Amino acid sequence: MQAAEDGRQTLDVTWPPALGPLMEGYDEGADRMARRRYYVSYGGRGSAKSWTFARALLVQGLYDPLRILCAREVMRTIADSVHRLLTDQIEGLGLQQWYTVTDSSIIGVNGTSTVLNCTESGWSSGLA
Repeated sequence: MQAAEDGRQTLDVTWPPALGPLMEGYDEGADRMARRRYYVSYGGRGSAKSWTFARALLVQGLYDPLRILCAREVMRTIADSVHRLLTDQIEGLGLQQWYTVTDSSIIGVNGTSTVLNCTESGWSSGLA
């Protein structure tokens, strides 16, 4: 996070070209109706999908209070989880002052909340 000349804070984040549509409608002055409600991505391992989605959701959560569902089919430990990925991205982007991370949740100062779910292992944590 950096301070702009007018005193506002700016965030410089790069996106893989194929996943650029994740941020459509979030540019300054952009039409909010261009924002998408659902995002689906597919591809092989190592294509930065999880990493990019985590960053995009955290940045989108700065604009509007969101309820975010993150689901994985397999998760052996909390260290393998989406929670760990989101926490790492919060730290990497310098967003600690906007997000509170606990053992079972991530809450934004504007009300953005995460719901984490793992379908196969049975682990589930979320916010009502």
